[in-house]
Amino acid sequence: MIEMATKRNREHVAAGKSVLRAVSLEDADFGGERFDKVFAFHVRALWDQPVEALGAAKRALKRGGSLYLFNQPPESPPASTQGNSSRR
Repeated sequence: MIEMATKRNREHVAAGKSVLRAVSLEDADFGGERFDKVFAFHVRALWDQPVEALGAAKRALKRGGSLYLFNQPPESPPASTQGNSSRR
């Protein structure tokens, strides 16, 4: 995902306007660096400690920054695989 996002945003990355990293929010250490925006994709189901994760995201944001959370539930199996597989 980072590779694809880097390609799509290569001009912003090269200019230093965008920083793309794949890290666990709970373990992220950005030092004193703060961000205007933090995007988190498909992570809600993985957070064992949501309070700590959201706190980490908040600490990574500049004052007035924005946090964007995206989650898509897993897709249901195709209709052909639902139900009793022993029936034909």
